[in-house]
Amino acid sequence: MRFVPLASVSMLLLLAAPARSATTTLGTSFGVQFISSPGASTVTILGIPSSPGIFFSGVQPGLHVGGLTDSGSEEIFLDMGWSLASLNGESIYSILNTLNYQHNFGTPGTQPYLTVGGGMLVQGYLGSSDSYGMLGGGVGLRNLVASGHGDVRFEFRYDRVFSSDALGEDLNVIGIKAGFDLLLR
Repeated sequence: MRFVPLASVSMLLLLAAPARSATTTLGTSFGVQFISSPGASTVTILGIPSSPGIFFSGVQPGLHVGGLTDSGSEEIFLDMGWSLASLNGESIYSILNTLNYQHNFGTPGTQPYLTVGGGMLVQGYLGSSDSYGMLGGGVGLRNLVASGHGDVRFEFRYDRVFSSDALGEDLNVIGIKAGFDLLLR
């Protein structure tokens, strides 16, 4: 299967990102997405937590793992999501991994931030799979809670999912998401 190398690289990034940081972050996201392409209707997806979906594929991952610098002004994180459905020996799956950079402005407390990243969406069904590259960015607000042991965040994000033969056209994804992170020192 094609998703094995992608999963392997994701695991290495998952282990490497926090190893060089002062603070490891572990959290989740939920949100709403508006997915559109030229000449097609817009699909609205609500995810709690967010996931790559299967039947109405969302492109917003739900698991957030990363590392903050000592100053707390920069974070590198991996957003991941995985969905699987199986019936009568046939499986449908969706895997989404994005590697992102986030810059937090101001001093710790309530901080605005900008983020940019890219990754892969892999979907498999009936013995075949398709892979799609994606790039995007967002603007958000992060607030430390629990005496600095966690944060809550709110983000407005745009992602572009690049076409393939199966997809036909590029997808524009506008997402509004919220989430929380544990800050593990």
